[in-house]
Amino acid sequence: MTRVLITGGATGFGKALALCWAKHYQKANKKLCICIADIHEERALETMADLKALGANVLFSVCDITDIKQIRATQVLVDEHWQGIDVVINNAGVATGGSLKSETIEKWQWVFNINLFGMVQVSQVFVDSFRSQGHGYFINIASQAGVTPVPLMGSYNAVKAAVVSFSET
Repeated sequence: MTRVLITGGATGFGKALALCWAKHYQKANKKLCICIADIHEERALETMADLKALGANVLFSVCDITDIKQIRATQVLVDEHWQGIDVVINNAGVATGGSLKSETIEKWQWVFNINLFGMVQVSQVFVDSFRSQGHGYFINIASQAGVTPVPLMGSYNAVKAAVVSFSET
């Protein structure tokens, strides 16, 4: 049995990752447990139905990764149901764009709080689980923008470069 947590797993790339894992495990006839940690409950319920149809054991945790209490509650949830987690996919993220003058410092802080500091907080909470289990993997989702900047997306490019560097560290 493999236990996977996907932040931002209710929609977009996170949902696609969850479905990919579930299809792979269904094809291999192996047991997969997936926890969708997201702020979008309605969308998560739709994703969970799709995952259950593929044979996955699924949990949902309302989790804003900028809120350490919600991250810890997510850890408690997976520990109670599955006695740990094997893979944490740090996927939750946002993007903004604009010129240097038009993008406010508040937008920069918002992007960094979610895309980098949220990822760090999730990793800090779950690293102890990995250590006590003796195994575990973090998969941190960055972007090509982290190595090849896109015009007029300074905050996004910078935060994704930071994610790449954090992951390599």
